[in-house]
Amino acid sequence: MENKPVIGIHIGTTHIAVATIRNGILDMISNDQGKKRTPFYVAFNESEQLIGQSALDQAEANPQNTIYANNRKNLGGKDIDQRMANHFIEEFKIEFNHEIGRDKHELHHLKMQCKRMKGVLSNASEAKFEVEGTDLTATMTRERFEELLDDLFQKTIDLVGKTLKDSGIGKKEIDEIILTGGCTRIPRIQELLSKFFNGKELKTSIDPDQCVARGAAKQAEILQKKLHK
Repeated sequence: MENKPVIGIHIGTTHIAVATIRNGILDMISNDQGKKRTPFYVAFNESEQLIGQSALDQAEANPQNTIYANNRKNLGGKDIDQRMANHFIEEFKIEFNHEIGRDKHELHHLKMQCKRMKGVLSNASEAKFEVEGTDLTATMTRERFEELLDDLFQKTIDLVGKTLKDSGIGKKEIDEIILTGGCTRIPRIQELLSKFFNGKELKTSIDPDQCVARGAAKQAEILQKKLHK
């Protein structure tokens, strides 16, 4: 008897992803825009309700009517974005006597720029920051980025150590290290993780933004097989 399809859903802080397994084949479900991830944003205006990418796209212009997660219990990518935002607020105030991030619109734009730069610096040696509506710019090198975020990166490794301790599992018992979450693309985090696990190779072949949904789908498949025994 052929098993019915199963799905795994990851509702994260910033995005939602869904994976499915049909006839033993795992695949990510695309949204109506063909994307494998959907921004965790909801918005409304005078004429319609918006969900996902369309809600995110208008968030800068309509922040008061846009709903998204801005709280977290543990360390996450938004902590990095906030640290970068604070840095640029201070830098532009000192260097140019110009205040940025003064209202919800500017603050959202500022954080989106920092999020973009974070991604750029995972692959390039420097990234440019531009202030909306002005000719003012600033550059951040990867070296400065790592220096600015060093304590948060170290905290990430501390959390890994605490997790192992709480679970009673030793480093040598770990067979494979699969990176999960967008921030694991940051070279410095990968470097610290590999060092923590005594040089063990990190598995980067799976998209870190899809890992949780894929894992949930695999667990659903395992449960399905148990139920049909």
